[in-house]
Amino acid sequence: MTMLTKRTNESSNILFEKAANYDFCIAVNDKTKPQNKCGFYDALGLFSGVLDAAGGYVAKICDLESFKQQIDSYGFDKFWQLFIKTYTNKTRPDLELSPSEIDIDINNPIFDIENIGKLYEIALEHANKISKKELGQYYTPKDVCNFMADKFIALYESKDNIADVCCGTGNLIISALEKLPAKQTIELINQKKLFLYDSDYAAMQLAIMKICILFIPKNNRKLFKGILNHINCIDGNFLSKSINLPENTSVISNPPYGKLPQKIALRLSCKTFKTKDMYAVFMEKIAAQSKNAVIISPQSFLGGCKFISLREALSKFGGQVYVFDNVPASVFNGKKYGVFNTNTSNSVRAAITVINKKQNGFRITPMLRFKNTERKFLFDNADKFLGNNVYADNNPWLKIPKCLEKLVLDLKQSKQKASDLIADAPNAYKIVVPSTPRYFITGSSKNLNRSSAIELYAKDKKSFDKLYVVINSTFSYLWWRIFDGGITIKKETLLSLPIPDIENVLPFVNEGIKLEGSCVINKMNAGKNNENIKLPEKFRKELNSAVLSSLNIKDEAEHLFSIHSNNLKDIFKFWT
Repeated sequence: MTMLTKRTNESSNILFEKAANYDFCIAVNDKTKPQNKCGFYDALGLFSGVLDAAGGYVAKICDLESFKQQIDSYGFDKFWQLFIKTYTNKTRPDLELSPSEIDIDINNPIFDIENIGKLYEIALEHANKISKKELGQYYTPKDVCNFMADKFIALYESKDNIADVCCGTGNLIISALEKLPAKQTIELINQKKLFLYDSDYAAMQLAIMKICILFIPKNNRKLFKGILNHINCIDGNFLSKSINLPENTSVISNPPYGKLPQKIALRLSCKTFKTKDMYAVFMEKIAAQSKNAVIISPQSFLGGCKFISLREALSKFGGQVYVFDNVPASVFNGKKYGVFNTNTSNSVRAAITVINKKQNGFRITPMLRFKNTERKFLFDNADKFLGNNVYADNNPWLKIPKCLEKLVLDLKQSKQKASDLIADAPNAYKIVVPSTPRYFITGSSKNLNRSSAIELYAKDKKSFDKLYVVINSTFSYLWWRIFDGGITIKKETLLSLPIPDIENVLPFVNEGIKLEGSCVINKMNAGKNNENIKLPEKFRKELNSAVLSSLNIKDEAEHLFSIHSNNLKDIFKFWT
C-alpha cells in the first residue's frame, strides 16, 4: 500500500525521499484498481490504462482530459504524489526509481517540464481549490523569470544563501539556478544554501522535482539522494513570526497579490499591514530581512497614500523598478493563471523591483506598454528606459519617461491646480471625464451614456475653459500615467493636475465642443454600452502646443505625444 507521510517544516522533502528509497509506491503485483468513491472507472468506463510487465495496473495520462480524470480518481494530493514519482522516473530513468501505478506520456508537449506550473494551475482550478483563489497566485512566464534571474544573479555573491519566497512550482528559482555554472549550483545545494518557502506543499514538491530533474548529473543517484536532504523547504506562512530568512540571503519572489486575510493582519506588527495587500507585507518583510532581492508585484505601491508605508520601508535601500502596463499585452502573457478568474485577461499592471542595499534610492521606468511580439525587445532594453530621477522617500515614485522629466518639473511649478478652479456646488460649467482611460483622457461638455464618469464643475467660464483645454490635452493623460496608471482615474488625481496660465483658450474650447458630437465612440463593458469621446489627434496636438507654449518649452511635442503610443519600438527612440 502507499506510504503516506506527514508534512513538516524540515528540509527532508519526505515525498522525494520515499521515492528515492523505493518505499513510496504501490506493489507492482497488486492488481487492485485505485479506489474511486464515485465509481469513475467502472460506472463511466472512461479509464485509460495498461498493465505493466509485472501485472500491475497503470493509469495512462496522455492528454489534459486524462490528466483531469486521474485527479478525480486519486484525489488532488495523492495524484501529485504519484505524478512526481512517475514524471521523475520517465524523464530521468537513470535515477532508477521504482515503478508507479500511473504512466505519463512525456512526449506530449503539454507535459514538458516548462509547462508544469501551468498544469498545476489547471489542476487547482479543476479540483476547485478555494484556498488558492484566496491566495491570488500568478504563474510567472519564462521570459519574465529569465529577466528577473539576470537581475538576481548580478547581485548574488557565492557566499550568499539563495531563497525563493512563494516558490510555487519553481519557475523563478530554476531560472536563477540556470544562470549559475552547474558545479556551483550543486555546491550551493550541498552546502544547504538553497531555501524554498511556500504554504502550498504540493507546488513546492513540484519545484523540488524540477530541480532534481534539471540539475542532477546523469547516472548520479547518490547525488540525487543527497540533494533531497540538503534543500531547505519551509512549508508554511512566510508572514508568520516563526518563519524568517537566514542572514546573507538573496531573494527572488513572486508573492501573492490577494487581500491580506484579517486573521493574519491582526497578528502583524509591520508598517504595511494597513494596506491590506499581501504583496505589500511580503515586500516589506523580504526587503527588511534579505541581503538583496528581486520581486515581481503589482505597480500600485509606486503612487498614492495607501502605500506610503511600503515606500517608506523600501526607501532605506536602493535599486530599480521596471513598470509594465497590461495593454495591449501583459508580462503575464495576457493570461491570468490565478484560479477562479472569470476574466481570462490579466488586469495586473506589474512592477519588477530590484532591491540593492548597496545603493541609495530607486530609479523608475515609465509604465512600458508593449505588444506580445515585442517581449524580447522589452526585456533586452528595459534598463535603457530607467529614468534619471532617484526616489528615496515615501512620496509618490513617478513613472516619467526621462525625456519628459524636465517638462513634468516645469509643469509642477504652475501656480494653479485643477482643484483651485472647482466650484463647491453643481452649476452650468460641467466637464464629464470618463473614469476608465486607456490611450487618452477626454473632458466632455455634454453628458455621456456610460456607467462611470467623474463630474467636475468649474467656478466660472474662465475656469471651465482652462480645465477643458488641459484635460483634453495630453498633459492630463501624462499626469495620470506617471502618478497612477491603473484601471481607473481617481478624482483626486484629476484635481491635482497643474493648470498652466494658457493664453487665448476660447478658440480651442469652441472647436473642441463643436467636435464632440462627431467624435463619440462606443465600447461594451459587462454587457453595457459606454460612450466616450475620442478627439482627433490633430486637435489634441494643437492643445499640447498651447500648453507647451505657456511653459516656454520648445521641441517636446513629439516626446509628449508618444505617451499615447502602444508600440514599444516606436517610443524607444523618444524614451531612451
